[in-house]
Amino acid sequence: MKRGMTTAGLRGQAPSGEDGGGMGKRTLAVAWGVIAVACSGPPPTPPSAVIGVTPSSVCMGDGFRTPIHLDGSSSSPRLTLVYTRPDPDAGALKYLWTLSGDDVQVDDGSKDSDGSLDFDSVNLKMAGQRPLHVTLTVTNAVMGVTVTDVTIPITPLAPDGTCPLPQLQP
Repeated sequence: MKRGMTTAGLRGQAPSGEDGGGMGKRTLAVAWGVIAVACSGPPPTPPSAVIGVTPSSVCMGDGFRTPIHLDGSSSSPRLTLVYTRPDPDAGALKYLWTLSGDDVQVDDGSKDSDGSLDFDSVNLKMAGQRPLHVTLTVTNAVMGVTVTDVTIPITPLAPDGTCPLPQLQP
């Protein structure tokens, strides 16, 4: 505190000798009310965000041939270390997928009307030139948020130029 200052203004009263320019009782009460509301209670309980990827890799130069399924449906409204069945009373989860890295073709059925990837799963194909980084943001009904990510790697071709990965049956 600077020399000559008093704390009367901090208690909601004008310091002596001033014309009332200090902090008033009403202003101080509002400030304390805002602080109390902002600091009351714990943060919202975060959800559990889980990404399933099938297949987990594609071969170099795939050329958009291999369908990839990203699945967030095992996510849960509450953060858990092991899978638990979603609580039907916990409210719906909101999903938002972000893709970066390799070029992708996302199935139209995986996109919202505005082009957002906000369903619990996404179907896509990738070029297979570089890894694809997938981020899933899950928000629960109490506005808790959890973000998780996974990278879909590129598998090098075998010496004979073939893809060494097993071919998935449709």
